[in-house]
Amino acid sequence: MTRIVRIGDYDADITAHRTVGSALDLAAAVLSVPLCAEWVSTDAQGDARNTA
Repeated sequence: MTRIVRIGDYDADITAHRTVGSALDLAAAVLSVPLCAEWVSTDAQGDARNTA
């Protein structure tokens, strides 16, 4: 399974933040690649580095 962690502060007012998840899901489906994609807040960066 491919894992993508997007680190940052999610903002629903930013078009890319609302649509990138759908784009990743579509690409994974077209390529038949299992995908786990998630947002990790900037405050939790240390935790994200330890989960790889």
